[in-house]
Amino acid sequence: QTMQTITKVALDAMGGDNAPAEIVKGAVDAVSSREDIKVFLVGQEDVVREELQKYPYPQERIEVVDAPEVIEMAPVQAIRKKKQSSLVVGMNMVKQREADAFVSAGSSGAVLVGGQTIAAATGIYSLLVGFFISLACIVIASLCTKAPSEEILVEFNKVSSENFE
Repeated sequence: QTMQTITKVALDAMGGDNAPAEIVKGAVDAVSSREDIKVFLVGQEDVVREELQKYPYPQERIEVVDAPEVIEMAPVQAIRKKKQSSLVVGMNMVKQREADAFVSAGSSGAVLVGGQTIAAATGIYSLLVGFFISLACIVIASLCTKAPSEEILVEFNKVSSENFE
């Protein structure tokens, strides 16, 4: 019997549109469809747990990590001042080797600034796993998104041509 390697992903449950609902749903889908992933949902514990209760999932492969602060400021300030935000806590999990990757749909500026901190501490190669997972998520989301209907395109052209006259 071969031992399967589990990839541990710290996922920013509070980042992005429709968070934490869509983030939690995605985490449940990921651990339900693959046996080689463990997800740490990093965010406001009560809110994340409430959302997580809506789904059946293999409980040993999703863990909630409390990060009570919310980022509502410029990226550099956020990384420096919000040490208990989901973004900083998740990145620190990678830095401390508690997670193999960090994924966030939140502030890309804050992710970039925080990523520089992790790269300085752990080396750039540890960020590649997170980069490829993020890239895969973007590609999958793009492929699953329907093209706009002809009606929407006509309306968009009408509005844009009116704005440039």
